[in-house]
Amino acid sequence: MDQREYEQLERKIALLEETISLKLTIVDQDGILRWRQSQSIFTLERASHQKNMVCRCGFCDRCIDNCRYRMNQICLERQQPFSSCCWKGVVQLVVPLIDRNFHYGMLYAGTWKTAGKCPAEKDATLPEEFYLEYDRLPVWSESQGDRYLPLLELFSDGLIHHLKRKKLLMDDPDSKAIRIHNYLLRHFADPIGLPDLAAELHLSVSYASVVVQKLFRQPFSRMLRKYRLDQAAYLLNGTDFPLRVIAGRCGFANEFHLSRVFKESMGVSPSDYRRRARKKDAI
Repeated sequence: MDQREYEQLERKIALLEETISLKLTIVDQDGILRWRQSQSIFTLERASHQKNMVCRCGFCDRCIDNCRYRMNQICLERQQPFSSCCWKGVVQLVVPLIDRNFHYGMLYAGTWKTAGKCPAEKDATLPEEFYLEYDRLPVWSESQGDRYLPLLELFSDGLIHHLKRKKLLMDDPDSKAIRIHNYLLRHFADPIGLPDLAAELHLSVSYASVVVQKLFRQPFSRMLRKYRLDQAAYLLNGTDFPLRVIAGRCGFANEFHLSRVFKESMGVSPSDYRRRARKKDAI
């Protein structure tokens, strides 16, 4: 990939920062914009809150937990821009980076202080320098969100599209859906789980779980069970195989496991299902 494309992208983001007088940070979901690409899309400074002096002072694991993991979870649930106040009392605007219902990360903008006393005023882990930087921040008001969030949301919507059009982002959620479907078709009879799918997709287990949930609106375990039950129903209807054979061909531990799961999901036992299917075919 032409390095100039990455440099031009950074200049465009810097120009937006200058235009709106807010610093921007882009935090991705589980490395999808960094080590999962041929090279990191954004600079280290662009991907870190520590460009903000108030964030750099007293930066610790609590900051990472809040701005990467907690905010990621909130973005997955609401998928709408919002304002957030961290444990230090620093307010930022947060805009989910979403394309076709797939969550790539978050765009952060600005730093403000809350009205009144700093929520972290008595926190002994923070250096004195933090409080000096905090006092210099403008006071947060809802009008800040009304002013900036529409523009930032529009920018965020266009950012992922731009990355894909320029082929800087090589990750198509649709292709993952096909790969997951094909993997299940090939391996539903094997003793597989989410870690096996993660290895197939070259993802972490946690991120593979997020991908499956966003693409299929259900956890991997439920998808796997459905593939196994569908195949079991097909074999019950179209063959005379005994239950122990069907169980082995569909990934169940034994015929008793098959019978229990089948009845829980289908409302009838495998034997009754086969009998009804045969009766229906005979009519």
